[in-house]
Amino acid sequence: MNSGRLFRLVICFFVIVLLAAGAGCARKKAPAPEQKRTGQEEQNPGAAKEAGYVGSTKCRGCHENQYSGWEKSLHRLMVQDAAKGNVILGDFTKKGNPFEIAKQYKKEDIVYAIGSQWKQRYVVKNKDDFIILPAEWIVATKSWQPYHQEDWDQPHRHYEDLCIACHTTGYHAELGAKINEAGIGCEACHGPGRDHSGNPSSQNIVNPAKLSYKKQIEVCGQCHVRGQEIKGKREDALGYVPGGELTSFIKPLTPSEEELKKEKPAFFPDGASKKHHQQYNDYVQSRHYTREKASCSYCHESHDGKGTKGEIPLTKPVDQLCESCHRPGEVAANVKLRKPYLDNYLPKRAKSATEADIRSHTFKPGQPKTPVQKPPYTE
Repeated sequence: MNSGRLFRLVICFFVIVLLAAGAGCARKKAPAPEQKRTGQEEQNPGAAKEAGYVGSTKCRGCHENQYSGWEKSLHRLMVQDAAKGNVILGDFTKKGNPFEIAKQYKKEDIVYAIGSQWKQRYVVKNKDDFIILPAEWIVATKSWQPYHQEDWDQPHRHYEDLCIACHTTGYHAELGAKINEAGIGCEACHGPGRDHSGNPSSQNIVNPAKLSYKKQIEVCGQCHVRGQEIKGKREDALGYVPGGELTSFIKPLTPSEEELKKEKPAFFPDGASKKHHQQYNDYVQSRHYTREKASCSYCHESHDGKGTKGEIPLTKPVDQLCESCHRPGEVAANVKLRKPYLDNYLPKRAKSATEADIRSHTFKPGQPKTPVQKPPYTE
């Protein structure tokens, strides 16, 4: 065989090899079809995983005591999978139930229940949107109360655009009709835990107790606040994380003259809140806050679910909490308190489900009592 023919055969061989390789590349496995979106809890999907959220169950292995207490807390129960037993509290046979208006849905369509102690709202799924049904169940009176019946199904009332960032953990709009973790999980207060779960260190997780005083308050204030969303809407997964700047995401509402002139102001004339989830708005008005002498975690135990009915668990009995500073020889000995401390300095004035079922957090003495309505609270 002459050299020219041999050269042509070698070239043909390499061409065949390259074509075969190209054909192999062209036969790469097609991407899997998008997983069907459901309303059921699925920890760690999509954008939340990208942002480092791993879910509270990942924390349990090393923090069993904290996990077991949190698991019984109202934080964990804020949003629950409606498919689980004994989650739904409402009696849908009673007058005023949401299906009298939302006729296209039925009880079996409920995917999430929001709340468990004061009231409970119900979420259904419509394609890629979550929708809150137009009546809420009031636990104390065992009755239904209207909830945005005039616009409940309109786009501006979608649950994921209004409430979901505080009711769940690690949510981001890219998740669509999914939730990273239902309820207020460990990472809502400690930040995304991917790095910490892989290599535990105090340097790669947020311990709120080690933050500056005001940033500690902001960890709770991220949800216990009412105000103007600076970026349109807040998403946990790629937004505020504990230790960050809360005011980059929300401008807290204040009892300004303009606010007090509204038809339904969020505050009483003395500055105390009328509406729920405004404890931060209250507390920043207190002398405790301005003097940096007590934080939320000084009074409240976030890893405990054994609080008195209608109250959040405390780290110590109320008298001990107050008198540890307000007694001779202590930092606030010059401020004489009147018993009972809760009713005199944190009276129930704001409304969650019924009138005056939430305590004021301004700590101002001499607050007037809020007149309590009688059932059925049909506001």
